[in-house]
Amino acid sequence: MKKLFIALLVASPFISTAQNNAFTIKGAIENSARGDSALMRYITPSGAHQQIATPIINGHFTFNGTVAEPVKAEISLKHKSLTDSKDDKLEFYLMQGTTIIQGKSTIEDATVSGTRLNEEYRLYRAEEKFFDNKYQALEAETNAATEQERKAASFKAKQQIKEAAIDSAYYASKRRFAENHTASIAGILALGDYAYTADYSLLQPIFNKFGEDVKASKEGRSFTAKLEKLKITAIGKILPDFAEPDTSGNLLKLSSLRGKYVLIDFWAPWCVPCRAENPNVVKAYEHFHDKDFTVLGISLDGPKYRDSWLKAIKDDHLSWTQVSEFKYMNDTAAKLCGINAIPQNFLIDPEGRVIAKNLRGEALEGKLKQLLTRAELK
Repeated sequence: MKKLFIALLVASPFISTAQNNAFTIKGAIENSARGDSALMRYITPSGAHQQIATPIINGHFTFNGTVAEPVKAEISLKHKSLTDSKDDKLEFYLMQGTTIIQGKSTIEDATVSGTRLNEEYRLYRAEEKFFDNKYQALEAETNAATEQERKAASFKAKQQIKEAAIDSAYYASKRRFAENHTASIAGILALGDYAYTADYSLLQPIFNKFGEDVKASKEGRSFTAKLEKLKITAIGKILPDFAEPDTSGNLLKLSSLRGKYVLIDFWAPWCVPCRAENPNVVKAYEHFHDKDFTVLGISLDGPKYRDSWLKAIKDDHLSWTQVSEFKYMNDTAAKLCGINAIPQNFLIDPEGRVIAKNLRGEALEGKLKQLLTRAELK
């Protein structure tokens, strides 16, 4: 399932004098009405929130200004003739040069051209939409089945295989996009998506191919920080020790589980994909918990949700050790491991060394069979 960086402000080739970073946005919405207006919002590299409004006159609007480096921006249209609350928004990159936005009646489906980054960002977004449609179609197929069909193990297995195939194609596509756009911030965005499932050893060589100006961009700086965290949890590295309270409030150290293969499972009761994956983890635990394997669940929940956490543990039959600091993504273990989205997991060996990541569905049981069979033969 597809699918959330703190950037350091460093010297950047994008930063120069104001006149060299002037931008112009020229918008045209053919079927706009008198009284319609456009609002642009963005955050400057220094963290300041900017908001600029302008009327749409005879179907046209213009924004002018300066920006130190490319930043994501959003333009929303207020249609005086529409009474519904539907948002009409467009996300794009605000940057030096002239950007052309052209649409029919709305801006959300408008085309963006004139600046190379926005043309590449359009390709990136198109790829996102392509796979979103595939995931939505699979979800619709599942919802269209009867309740009895959805409960059947064979149906669940079939849907998991389909989802795994989409996942595989999605991440392969992200890697290709990144490798083919190493001169673009859009390529960094794709590499960030690929990083959800890829190890440091795969990501670093690709990142090294990016141009220095892209590496110095906000997205590049963020990804550099992400890589530093991923290096800590790379395959072959011993995971840093941490301690968190279990369901009884007792602190449990990761190092106390040495001597066993441990699946460190980051999840939360409110996370639908996490709950959908729990049956697979339960199955693996039941098959291998008496063969030097266990699971450590780490819930990234908030301070008011202890009761829902305990209920989810009971409802999903999670009989292994569960811990949580109830700090969401500020959880100690999550920060150590660079977790910014769930579900995610790490499989560590009896010495605490990372040997696999993000094992889903049958992949977890298959990996454990391979490891534990090999161990028995020794």
